[in-house]
Amino acid sequence: MRHATETTTALAERTSLPCPNPYELLGPVRVLRKELGLTTNDLAVLTALISFLPRNEREIQDSQRLTLTVVFPSNASLSERANGLDERTLRRSLGRLSAAELIERKNSANGKRFPLRYGGVIRDAFGIDLKPLIQRYGSLATQALQLTEERERLRSLKAEALALRASLLQQTRFDEAKLSTLNMIRNVLRRATLTVDAVLSVISELRALGADTDASYGEHHAAAKASSEDNLQAIEHQPYAPESNDLPATNGQNVRHTESIKK
Repeated sequence: MRHATETTTALAERTSLPCPNPYELLGPVRVLRKELGLTTNDLAVLTALISFLPRNEREIQDSQRLTLTVVFPSNASLSERANGLDERTLRRSLGRLSAAELIERKNSANGKRFPLRYGGVIRDAFGIDLKPLIQRYGSLATQALQLTEERERLRSLKAEALALRASLLQQTRFDEAKLSTLNMIRNVLRRATLTVDAVLSVISELRALGADTDASYGEHHAAAKASSEDNLQAIEHQPYAPESNDLPATNGQNVRHTESIKK
């Protein structure tokens, strides 16, 4: 009896959700959708899979307090909750979710999905296991936070670059070469693959063209970061120079080394 209790406790710890609401598992996946190679249909299928998890663990009896991570809906039920996707699209979405290591398939001999009962209680099942998503939630959330901050920084710097370009266009005098450069900069800022370093380079070029507006927080922050990195590299590559070149003894004499008491 004690062994059965310990086994049940271990299973409960192994399959417990990292967040109170299972739909919170979708948050990092939505942010990292393109990085994970997923489509909007894949998110709809993943949402439908999560909807088949137990609703409220506290409503389950003490002997059944186990969050089962394997869901076993039929294709018809899964399609109904996934906005009516056809079976072919459903299979492709499940394949991409599996390739992204968010789900794991537990296939039965005949390919059907059904629960496994022990003592009248569902302990396991053949179906689609959401354990990979649950276990990766922490790392995915960290990556999503970093990506969100990077996107916000890129958006802010892009707005600053556009403001500098607009200030140059308001000048009464500028030649055709400068106008061509400003048009090229506009095209660069419209790129979908725009990076923070590229925007900072554009801002420097706009400053060189004569944009004299006050530097914004993004420019100050980038300049301060670059300066601190340069200083750190200079210190790391600075050669060691002794304080004095005078030796304490002439050739042929031994010198006793005295260590400082203060370490």
